[in-house]
Amino acid sequence: MFLKEVSVKRLLLVALALLGVFGGAKPIVIGITQIVDHPALNACRDGIIEALRRAGYIEGENVQYIIANAQGDFSVAMTIAQDFLARGVDLVVSISTPSSQAIVQVFKDTNIPVVFSAVTDPVGAGLTGYPNVTGASDMIDVRADLELLLKVIPGLKRLGQIYNPGEANSAILTEMTKKAAAELGISLIVVPAEGTAAVPLAAQSLLGRVDAIYCTTDNT
Repeated sequence: MFLKEVSVKRLLLVALALLGVFGGAKPIVIGITQIVDHPALNACRDGIIEALRRAGYIEGENVQYIIANAQGDFSVAMTIAQDFLARGVDLVVSISTPSSQAIVQVFKDTNIPVVFSAVTDPVGAGLTGYPNVTGASDMIDVRADLELLLKVIPGLKRLGQIYNPGEANSAILTEMTKKAAAELGISLIVVPAEGTAAVPLAAQSLLGRVDAIYCTTDNT
């Protein structure tokens, strides 16, 4: 199950309430993992911790956090997931599509609650259909974005987009952009970048070829 409108905070509070019923007196251990150090993902992580603090979950008293960052490497994300399982966390919060895919792959056959966040297409990423997994989608309205671009740049004819073919969310949004651009009469030029280091060269390759560059919710 996943929800688009409900907040991650509410999902976490439900999971924590259940853990409070079935758990003991010791602090609840929450593993939080994200794919890369990024302002948006960091804000999500910090916001979750702050929201839980306001709800009465105080670190060092009734909750303990294990925070991990995969530094953009999916194999590291898998190692983090396996480490969380080995350390016996009570609840996992996964931030970003790749980290969520790694966590679900490791925790799907357990009874440990998993709550994902900053995931664009949970269904397409294979995160649904597991009773212990839930979360919220941050899917964007690509067509509405392009329509706004046409208003801001009335003469827009050629649009550039950089995407990471190795990220499910990036690939899905790129396909959505292709469809919306075709419907709106915009020529889309797509350039792949399989990591953060490749983005500058990808962007440079679009200079002089496009009227604007469209950026989606891509962790790269």
